[in-house]
Amino acid sequence: MLATFQTLIENELKGRKKETVVQDAGAHAPAEARQVWAWGGRSEEVAVLLSGGVDSSVALELVRRQGFKPRAFYLRIWLEDELAHLGECPWEEDWSYASSVAEQLKVPLESISLQEEYWEQVVEYLIREAKMGRTPNPDIMCNSRIKFGMFEEYVGKHFSRVASGHYAVSCHDDVGTRPSRLMMSPDKVKDQTYFLCNLRQDQLKHALFPIGGYTKEKVRELAREFNLPTQRRKDSQGICFLGKLKFEDFVGHHLGEDPGPVIDFHTGRELGEHRGLWFYTIGQRKGLGSATRKVTHLGPWFVAGKDRERNMLYVSNQYDVIEGPRRSFDVEQINWMAGSLPEDDALRLRIKTRHGPNIHDGLLTLSQGKLSGRVSLDGRDSGLAPGQWAALYDGEECIGGGMIADSTFLTKPEEEEEENGELAVAFGEDK
Repeated sequence: MLATFQTLIENELKGRKKETVVQDAGAHAPAEARQVWAWGGRSEEVAVLLSGGVDSSVALELVRRQGFKPRAFYLRIWLEDELAHLGECPWEEDWSYASSVAEQLKVPLESISLQEEYWEQVVEYLIREAKMGRTPNPDIMCNSRIKFGMFEEYVGKHFSRVASGHYAVSCHDDVGTRPSRLMMSPDKVKDQTYFLCNLRQDQLKHALFPIGGYTKEKVRELAREFNLPTQRRKDSQGICFLGKLKFEDFVGHHLGEDPGPVIDFHTGRELGEHRGLWFYTIGQRKGLGSATRKVTHLGPWFVAGKDRERNMLYVSNQYDVIEGPRRSFDVEQINWMAGSLPEDDALRLRIKTRHGPNIHDGLLTLSQGKLSGRVSLDGRDSGLAPGQWAALYDGEECIGGGMIADSTFLTKPEEEEEENGELAVAFGEDK
């Protein structure tokens, strides 16, 4: 019997631990999974990431109908041991749907366990960022480090492409002389280029997004036309590995609580007590009930900033007053998807600060070897949070992204009052 890819992965990892040379897994791979590298014909084997949702199901059938030879893979990243005492295990239903789809389409399906890798590459990052008071984005890291990272390293490299159900368009140069490009989906609400902005050029060059040119409505229509088992399944929400578990419950389990004062952003008056800075993000309105119970009648209140050193949470009931952090901010760890640095130090771009249809025009002024910079938006943004990502666009093309830095945001009110009697508040360079 031919070895499964999961067996090959386990053997390869054992070999790495022993620091011995491991034979290329492709030599033992099932015949239908070996590389052909004849892109442009109809004999290529394509690895399809099948999650059990309608999007990846339609993507799989589109690959099959185009004449390629798909092999489906379900990635097990659920942390069963972690989630067992926090809530129900969410992956069994997904696996059931994925199995039904693969069986109907007569496509081989294999479950690949990447739980250890997911913990090290994504969950530890999430917990670390949350502990620092920042707002992590595990979906961006899951794409770059797991789906097109570890899976690519273990399995995807043995196929001519790795396909997924993302709403994005990948444009490839068949000759291979020009970089691959990532373009926005025509469905601006569902467009997922934001979550793919941290892909490297070698990852993008190997990626295929079969549903990228369709709207969500059209994908649902295709699912009905193909009579797929997932045609009526609802879209998943929230962080991918948590399922129905609330993020605050997961973070609370790992970090506990660290109470501190809640401070009125404008007056400096103490209003109540928060549970721990990692339970809150900039712009958050929900979940502040206990922290602002004494002044609920003066609300609604939202999170305006954090002071990690003094464990203070700043809130405001004047949503349109705080302009500084919503017009300019710093970005760091910039990923340039083309694999090369831009020639200019200042770039007029379009910027997304979160997933969704909203996008800003702005100027990015680069520094630190063009891997960091300052973004100045033409308009204003009402929910910027350190740790989140800003995706960068040249027209419809996503050219990369960077992490929103701490330096732009509220640290603490100034000690002295200004002439008008209001407290001045520091926002990095904006005051």
